[in-house]
Amino acid sequence: MLLAARVVDEDAPPGTPPTGMTDLQLCDELKTMLLAGHETTSMALTWATYLLVQHPEAMAKARAEVAEKLPAGDAYGTMQDYKACSYLYAVLQEGLRLMNPVPTITRQLVEEDELCGKKIPAGV
Repeated sequence: MLLAARVVDEDAPPGTPPTGMTDLQLCDELKTMLLAGHETTSMALTWATYLLVQHPEAMAKARAEVAEKLPAGDAYGTMQDYKACSYLYAVLQEGLRLMNPVPTITRQLVEEDELCGKKIPAGV
């Protein structure tokens, strides 16, 4: 699909036909898909599992929610089934907050806070 993809260069003169990716662009796209779509997901799930093991009561609650929300006999469920698992979602979000698989991504406050007596505005 990447080899067949064609893009119109907005900086090219009008009427210039769409072009494909260069070999370098293709390699960069593949590296991005491998790292961003695979490594980060596996690290996020690994850390969430590690944190659940450290907190048996949270693991029991997450397991009970999955057992309740997934259809009987379905080993995997659908995306809709998992969207109904609000506690499991919160566990994954907390895992991402505590053990971010991409630590160079910064976070922003959603509301004003105070740290060591200093006010920090939302959005910082």
